[in-house]
Amino acid sequence: MNFVALKMLTGDRIKYLGIVIGLTFASLLITQQLSIFVGLMTRTYSVITNISDPDIWVMDEQVQNIDDVRPISDDRLYRVRGVPGVAWAVPLFKGQIRAKLPDGQYQICTILGLDDQSLVGGPPQLLYGARIADLRMADAVFIDEPNAREKLGNVQTGDILELNDHRARIVGLCKMKQAFVTMPLIYTTYSRARDWVPGERNELSFVLVKAKPGVAPADLAQQIRAQTGLGAYTSEAFAQKTLWYYIAHTGIPINFGTTVLLGFIVGVAIAGQTFYQFAHDNMRYFGTLKAMGASNFMLIRMILLQAALAGTLGYGIGIGCTCLFKLVVGGLLTPESQRVMIIYWQILAIGAGSVMFIVLASSLLALIKVVRLEPAIVFK
Repeated sequence: MNFVALKMLTGDRIKYLGIVIGLTFASLLITQQLSIFVGLMTRTYSVITNISDPDIWVMDEQVQNIDDVRPISDDRLYRVRGVPGVAWAVPLFKGQIRAKLPDGQYQICTILGLDDQSLVGGPPQLLYGARIADLRMADAVFIDEPNAREKLGNVQTGDILELNDHRARIVGLCKMKQAFVTMPLIYTTYSRARDWVPGERNELSFVLVKAKPGVAPADLAQQIRAQTGLGAYTSEAFAQKTLWYYIAHTGIPINFGTTVLLGFIVGVAIAGQTFYQFAHDNMRYFGTLKAMGASNFMLIRMILLQAALAGTLGYGIGIGCTCLFKLVVGGLLTPESQRVMIIYWQILAIGAGSVMFIVLASSLLALIKVVRLEPAIVFK
């Protein structure tokens, strides 16, 4: 009977292709849009994940996300260091600076100033033999390699760059997870960043804290808040805070959610209507089988097999199209600094669940009609 069911499904090639195409489109749209959305959202807190050394980030209590820099006074650093359980605490400067390109154009960049002594917070991957200690050289900076190539005139190690009318020498290129706003990222020392960027009365952006062995970072963060009046979050909590800020205060989730919902609705409309029409057109065959003694359970199994085959094909082709889109459009045709698609297994699972729901919803009406079918229909 399984062979008969598959023969019935593929016999009407127009409807068969219509069902598969509808499910393919739904699978493609859902997984592709979710991959772009997830990639964009992970970029919102990439500065935090790129800096893996500290356990806790300390800042002004009104800060809402990593890009919401509200400088605090330098004396707060010493107050944080005095909290029991703190192994070390170092300053971090984060701001924006203007770079003058070789052709005379200007490019706004993000600059991170690392503690002069420890250089905690440096890039996760240095390229071409560069060392973090090179940052202590005169006027030294690191620049992220994709943006150095794409937005800063393809500058290389050893080149001189003008930053806010200050001379900066590139001592290394690096790679890290790109930020939400794709500006070039420049690393230098804390004191140098403060001198180069026109500042306010307070210039300390963040304090990076490491907990002593045996001290829970979450408990230490709470203690820092209580003793200093500052905002203090573990790295994971600060990343989540930043993520939910962008979800709650931007239109990105609504835009992508609408597209995903549209793909789901279109999949239901195309695949559902076509599958129901397919089942309706084959009622005389189901009636014949029922008159020959086939049970309702057997007919239901045949319809579910047909739906499962169409769903598997549609989902598989849709996922293949998503991966092809990521490879070609999201990879080869997109500058490296702007590649955002990330395909997690959870996205594939959501796509599979969505296609399964569409298939089950599409076959439900057909199942009801087959169960209620009178075998005498074959004689009419």
